Amino acid sequence: MSDTPMAAPSPVPASAARAKPNRRGLPVAARLVVAATLAAASAAAFLLLFIEGSFDFAFERRLTVFGTMAVVAFAQAVATVVFQTITHNRLLTPSIMGFDAVYILMQTLLVSVFGGSVLAATDGLPKLITQTLLMVAFTMLLFGWLFSGRRGSLHVLL
Repeated sequence: MSDTPMAAPSPVPASAARAKPNRRGLPVAARLVVAATLAAASAAAFLLLFIEGSFDFAFERRLTVFGTMAVVAFAQAVATVVFQTITHNRLLTPSIMGFDAVYILMQTLLVSVFGGSVLAATDGLPKLITQTLLMVAFTMLLFGWLFSGRRGSLHVLL
């Protein structure tokens, strides 16, 4: 043996020693492709399977329903992201705050007070403005009461 010392192996960086194996499986891009494929297959199954009677009529009706669901899903997603951006909170959603329940309450009260035929006859912008003003007023009263006095905390609200 020679008197020259052998080079010591280079130490493993601390971050590599602590790194855990990736347990998520597929990369994000692959998971998105799988989700998009499942969504497309589900949409095709909804549009094409179990059609009885006139194919043209049923397909047109299902296409309208599917388009409506897609628009509503997109609008709900955008509304949630905008709401979370404004409130600077990734967990808080309009549904958690109860805005969907306020909408249903206002619709129920309007039908109870004015009747279904009156509401069916009044469509368009005046109905939208009236419903929006009622919802805003009720929500301001409710949240004003919840945040006033000793109970004024977000924890009580949630």
